[in-house]
Amino acid sequence: MDQTPCEFIADIQKYPSRKIDNLTVRQFYALQDHLKTCSTCNTVVDEIIEKHKDVPSDPNSGWNKIDYN
Repeated sequence: MDQTPCEFIADIQKYPSRKIDNLTVRQFYALQDHLKTCSTCNTVVDEIIEKHKDVPSDPNSGWNKIDYN
């Protein structure tokens, strides 16, 4: 991840269905910590989740979002 956490969240907002590759555990935890302190990104993530919560799962992805909601 060569972006700042805010840029990374902004990209997710632009393309919420895009698969995220090569995200390390360290980067994941850094994003979690960032969301605890950045109210702008926290609001953006809440909006993304609310907007896309009813999008049906892709049956070919091998991942069922119902197991994680």
